[in-house]
Amino acid sequence: MTSRNFQQQMKRFVPPITIENTKETDSRIREAVQSVEDHYEISLEVADERVSAVHEIFEAIEKVESEDLKKTLSLPSVTIDDKISYLKDLVQDEAIREIDDQVFLSLFEASPENRMLAKELLTTALNDAYHTGGVQIEEENKVIESIQQKLHYSTLDNSFVRSLYPLISYGVEPNSFFSADKTNEAQQRARENVEPVMIRAGEIIVEEGKLITNEIYEELKITGLLNEERNIFPLIGLSLLLLLLASMMFLEMWHAKKKKALKLSSLIAIIIISIFIASLMKVVSFYTTTVNPLYFVAPIAVASMLLKILVSERLAIVFSIFYAMVGSVIFNANIPGLLNMEAGVYFLVTQLASIYFLANVKDKMAILKAGISISLYNIVTVSLFLLLSFEKYDWLDYLMFSGYGFLSAMFSTVLTIGMLPFFESGLGIISDSKLLSLSSPNQPLLRKLLIEAPGTYHHSIMVANLSEAACEAIGANGLLARVGAYYHDLGKTVRPHYFIENQMGMKNPP
Repeated sequence: MTSRNFQQQMKRFVPPITIENTKETDSRIREAVQSVEDHYEISLEVADERVSAVHEIFEAIEKVESEDLKKTLSLPSVTIDDKISYLKDLVQDEAIREIDDQVFLSLFEASPENRMLAKELLTTALNDAYHTGGVQIEEENKVIESIQQKLHYSTLDNSFVRSLYPLISYGVEPNSFFSADKTNEAQQRARENVEPVMIRAGEIIVEEGKLITNEIYEELKITGLLNEERNIFPLIGLSLLLLLLASMMFLEMWHAKKKKALKLSSLIAIIIISIFIASLMKVVSFYTTTVNPLYFVAPIAVASMLLKILVSERLAIVFSIFYAMVGSVIFNANIPGLLNMEAGVYFLVTQLASIYFLANVKDKMAILKAGISISLYNIVTVSLFLLLSFEKYDWLDYLMFSGYGFLSAMFSTVLTIGMLPFFESGLGIISDSKLLSLSSPNQPLLRKLLIEAPGTYHHSIMVANLSEAACEAIGANGLLARVGAYYHDLGKTVRPHYFIENQMGMKNPP
């Protein structure tokens, strides 16, 4: 494969395993780290120091204006230069000496109201700048300009405001410094919050006719789908699994044949049921997706119920395991080497439940009752899978998937009742349900016996009760013995009065 962007004819590529796309994960981690903004550490000490210094300057000016400097300085007269010099002596901060004397001159010449307003506006603006994000080195000039604008928008005279520019610059000092530790911590959190990019088994990577991009090519490479030499091994493994299961089925049926427990009609029924179930699962698999597991609704329990009724319970259990394994292969999303164990376990549970609850088929209601019990097991099994899953499901999902399990049991019940007569009539298999229908008094022969030979009919009923009780005591088929007893004296209907139980106050013909 020389080019990564090409049009290739294919059905679809689906990964056989769930694997992490480390390259894509690393790319997302880099993007997350790069998106993290630099973190700064704000020094409130610098803020408090500068605001206090500005506040101290205004307080010192008020003190100078209120004192009698002639007495304090022992001067015959006090000039503005004397006030400024005295002011600088009052303020402890040495940095004040770098401020142009013109600033102090403007403050001394301004009215007390304007000085008070300038003090409030300047200290408030400085507090806002320092405590809302801090002042960074590269934003120092921007903050100074912002404070200048605020003072210009006030009622202060513009010339007075411009004279305060050096004081504003004096009050602004960077207090927000880059913190490598905090930035590294934020970047580490961003790395940890990135979910690994997973290529999940069963998800379609590309379909026929689609353009294979670099990303798709990498996914095909990661999942090993480009390694054609390895693709044949999963197929061989699945073939060996099916061969192993088929050999087990053959040995089991051979064992039953040797014990004369398997007739030709039963063998034909097994083949028909197996083909039907395999075809049914295959059709359902066409509409099954990873987000909509329709195998929960597949009525596979019909196979185990039919096999138990038509053949034997032992073969029904053995074939339940076989059908469950086949289902795990069919519902593997066409991924060679993958077994859908969730589908396999679900199929096995629903079939074993049907065999257990279909214990005594005395009428059609027995099959319906078994179907209700199967539905409960299906719902519990489906809920178990949802609870064990890493995916998050809401109550609507639980309700929908539980409904799938219920429908599976009901479909199995309906199909069992509907298909049973075809096997009984078409293959001549005498099942328990067939025996029950033969034991009905409405059967023409039994009605003939009841009408024409009532004594013999009563005798047959008594023999049937004794025979059934005896067979059940030794583990034999009591129902078969009962039905046989019903018909064992049917020949007496030819000459019913020749037998004493039918002679009611009449002379014995012999």
